[in-house]
Amino acid sequence: MLTRAQTNCYQENGFLVLKQLLPETEIEMLRQELNWMINSAPIHLGANENRYNRVVEHPEDYAFTVLDPDSGHQVINRISNPLARSEVILRTYGHPKLLQAVTSLYGSDFVPFAESIVIKMPENGASFEWHQDGNFKTGVHPVRGVNFGIYLYPSTQDN
Repeated sequence: MLTRAQTNCYQENGFLVLKQLLPETEIEMLRQELNWMINSAPIHLGANENRYNRVVEHPEDYAFTVLDPDSGHQVINRISNPLARSEVILRTYGHPKLLQAVTSLYGSDFVPFAESIVIKMPENGASFEWHQDGNFKTGVHPVRGVNFGIYLYPSTQDN
């Protein structure tokens, strides 16, 4: 459960950073799983096969960014619907600490409605400018819901 100070911070600012919510062993399992998912992704937008020449189920669930329009060089930047692909991801989405945090903010009557993994490859990845999801202007909107980000690697302004 979140502390009163944490829920107040969320209500006032619209976001909350929960450092080390998951143990390092689970983060390492997520890293390995994500590496497998990236390596199993289509080789580029519109492709149906991965780098191992195997057919990819639901290639439309993978999004790419074109880094160089002249060469067509693309990098993967999102995997949608990861719960259908991974037991590790499924267990993480149902992690008691994560669910307790959501319950602290919204109560026990919540419904997860979408899931995706945003990928920012080191040195060669797509950038994501600061943005606000949805059409909301400012402040906290409990009817809208909450986004959770689990960062598998340190994130700095340099990377």
